[in-house]
Amino acid sequence: MESVGDPVSAVFHSDVVVSLAELASSLFRDRVWMHPSTEWESGYIECVNRLFGDSGLQDALTRGAVYGEDVDAPLRVLDELTDRLDHRRSDEKIVADPLFQQVAEIAAGVLPFVILRSSFDVMSGGGVPLKAPESAPASETRRMSLEEGEGVSDESFDMRLTRAEVLVFFEWLASANETDVLPADEAEHRVLRDLESQLETKLVEPFLPNYSALVSEAKRAVLGA
Repeated sequence: MESVGDPVSAVFHSDVVVSLAELASSLFRDRVWMHPSTEWESGYIECVNRLFGDSGLQDALTRGAVYGEDVDAPLRVLDELTDRLDHRRSDEKIVADPLFQQVAEIAAGVLPFVILRSSFDVMSGGGVPLKAPESAPASETRRMSLEEGEGVSDESFDMRLTRAEVLVFFEWLASANETDVLPADEAEHRVLRDLESQLETKLVEPFLPNYSALVSEAKRAVLGA
């Protein structure tokens, strides 16, 4: 994603969005930073490095406008604040630092605008793949084909949904799980829970303060309203 003359195209916006969501969401930090697992490993240092280094954002901000000055300015302040925090401490102590609260507030304030002004638009038509379970080798993931006389295949099946469709589906899954309205059939229940788990590792929207509004917007997009 190299680009000499265009700072915007030189930024990996998905890295920026995910990192800002981590900094802004106490729920995410408690779940991932404070209780690391093999499902999703991260922490303050990893998050900041991804936000400004791996994404290319820091270099892009020095070369010109990225998201507009009203968003770029607080992002530069955020860069300075994260540099001032002593990263040699544990994540628990970093999060407890009053300076980090400023970091979290700025991240929460700019995140919706970054989403809307980048290629990581929540309502974009880009699909989100629902992948096969990790136990299935990627090389074996392909469309399922059922030939006449053949039983149900154990091959993986790929499908693509728009991000709006994924948000609507995920919200239904989460609500159904909370209210115990998922199918009683054990196999059906297992499939739906596996799908919910996969989506939880890919979506940042559930951690955003305006998640309900994003779901409503997604439903309108699905209905073509």
